[in-house]
Amino acid sequence: MVVLLLATSIAAVISLFGTRGLIAVLSERGTSQPILQQNAAHRWVPAHQHKAGTPTMGGVIVVVAALVGYLVSHVRAGWCSPTRRW
Repeated sequence: MVVLLLATSIAAVISLFGTRGLIAVLSERGTSQPILQQNAAHRWVPAHQHKAGTPTMGGVIVVVAALVGYLVSHVRAGWCSPTRRW
């Protein structure tokens, strides 16, 4: 139970503080939401100019945070130690 709480806490902290950094990096690199003006049938779609410049792939930090939290908590708990027998 402690391992689960530790993994959750680590993932929450990383995702909370890492999201701001990832947004800055993605904005700096120019990775942003493309704005569609017409669909395949050449009909105009509603304007979404307010989304212009929004970085894409922001959910990557959540996956990375969960993976890091899992790995750190299990290494701390001894799950990855060389003396552990399966």
